[in-house]
Amino acid sequence: MRILVLSAAIPFPPISGGKLRTYHLLRALSRAHELTLVGFTYGETPGMPPFPVRVIAVPWESPPLYRQMTDGNAAMAQQAADQLVSVTGEPWCVSWAESAAMTTTVQRIARDSIDLVLLAGTPMARFLPALPSDTPRVLDFMDVYTRMALRQTEAKQGEEAAAAAREAERVRRFEREAAIRCDRCLAVSEEETSAVRELFGVAHVDTVPNGVDTSFFRPSDEEPESGCLLFTGTMSYRPNAEAVQHFVSNVLPLIVRELPEAKLHVVGDAPPQEVAALAGQHVVVHGFVPDMRVYHRRAAVVVVPLLRGGGTKLKVLEAAAMGKAIVTTSIGADGLAFRNGEEVVVADGPPDFARAVVSLANDPEQQRRLGASAHSASLQYDWDRIGDRFIQIVDALLQRQPPLERDLPASPC
Repeated sequence: MRILVLSAAIPFPPISGGKLRTYHLLRALSRAHELTLVGFTYGETPGMPPFPVRVIAVPWESPPLYRQMTDGNAAMAQQAADQLVSVTGEPWCVSWAESAAMTTTVQRIARDSIDLVLLAGTPMARFLPALPSDTPRVLDFMDVYTRMALRQTEAKQGEEAAAAAREAERVRRFEREAAIRCDRCLAVSEEETSAVRELFGVAHVDTVPNGVDTSFFRPSDEEPESGCLLFTGTMSYRPNAEAVQHFVSNVLPLIVRELPEAKLHVVGDAPPQEVAALAGQHVVVHGFVPDMRVYHRRAAVVVVPLLRGGGTKLKVLEAAAMGKAIVTTSIGADGLAFRNGEEVVVADGPPDFARAVVSLANDPEQQRRLGASAHSASLQYDWDRIGDRFIQIVDALLQRQPPLERDLPASPC
């Protein structure tokens, strides 16, 4: 069958969470289907895919209202901003993807005989009108933006809270309409599947978890370095940058009081200036590295101090597959079948997070025990297993049959 995939980014190479998910789902589909991927590029040249897929790159350009908001005079900038926050407009998480070039490309490709379309993420749902109405559509909610937007309202007060509530409603309205217009929806955890059903009033939702390549990320016999802490993730993703800044400002000083040799290694592509500026005696900012496993092997404790974000965190799955001791916030552990105190340590608030890190850093045996349990738990998230489930859902839709039930990682109780 011929499948068209629309993606906010081309996942070659797969160096970030969203790209990794799209990469592995495409890899699974390529076993039995003819694939065309249409995705944005951002000034880079995509790599060569290691499996059969036709790649069509669409250079992303800032949409007209965004350009007017930043490049026009004050009056024009305000007019553009007013339009962008209009109650009837697209939410911020979607409007950035406005692209006449993408619309034209999708329409051209869709004129061929396409058996199914996979929309990789909410922003790609804005191109639904360019697709034939009789072609089955699958929307992959990599993140349920409505859920994240509602969380943001809880952290604000006054007019900021009111503005956040208006934006959350815009997001909910867009995602609900997109979900209704698609034949199947996917979510990355049972919690997010329930959220899609409850927030958007749709039942056609399946859980397809995020995963990890357990043949690539696996435990090592190498002894970790004393006091070596690790945070991984694409640094251009704002929640990652915010998490590192929060950790260095509010948590690391508490750790250093008890553990003077502590050193945080920040590893991930495209660190912004505010992250690069954190480098110092107790912080090393590495940027992009060709092999993340080198840094996992050295780490005594992997820290995931996320304060916001959606989906499930591939950085946690990779660290778990490597058999590392992990300290994470509730946000970092959200949606994963990892138990607090058994596979990970969950700590919210700087003092609790710091105490958990110091306790683990000073206890190699506990590091080994927690890491071994984390590795065992990670095996249920192997991408090959998840790919099998994904193919089952797609093939059932192509055959117009309800997908069969299959055991998948359970949500924590």
